[in-house]
Amino acid sequence: MILANLDADAYRHPDWTQVVATGGYMHGLVQEVAADHAAVKVGTKTAVLKPEDWKWTQFPTADSFLRSGDLVYVKIESLKEDGTVHALLEQDSGAQASMMAMDNENGEVLAMVGGRDYALSQFNRATQAQRQVGSSFKPYVYTTAVEAGAKPSDIIVDGPTSFPTPNGPYTPHNYEGDYKGAMTLLNAFAESRNIPALKLAARVGSRR
Repeated sequence: MILANLDADAYRHPDWTQVVATGGYMHGLVQEVAADHAAVKVGTKTAVLKPEDWKWTQFPTADSFLRSGDLVYVKIESLKEDGTVHALLEQDSGAQASMMAMDNENGEVLAMVGGRDYALSQFNRATQAQRQVGSSFKPYVYTTAVEAGAKPSDIIVDGPTSFPTPNGPYTPHNYEGDYKGAMTLLNAFAESRNIPALKLAARVGSRR
């Protein structure tokens, strides 16, 4: 929910270019609020929310947390014969994500998701975002180590270390900020510890 104080007559949300359909998620503009209901504009239709539709918020009445002009996020439950919509109030986190599924044998893209709502953002996070690889490189490090003869039971020390670079020493840290000492490669991989992975990469060789 966004306390936006928007003009109900002039406001048009990008979601409203979509067809209002059962099972869909859309933004709506609160038009009318009473204790036992809230009328929400969703495109050309009106959704009426009842207490059971916002029960998860733990607010007993609509007017205790909603005002006319607020922007809310709803799930369309059903379309009624009188033209109104039954909807559930949802929480819009604003979080975005991406996904790319490929066939490893031929590189064919099987599925791609660039975000959660194209009407809100046309930025394709699967192809346009420049993200750091993070821990996704670790399986390659451990696979290379195993191919070089390492065993899951081999011991590696998760402790402070530095690596020489042309710009001076590089001193990495674990995400948690602590060290666990001697541990097996299996446990280091399972816990995604940074220091063991970097030590292993330095041991088996890594190319820039």
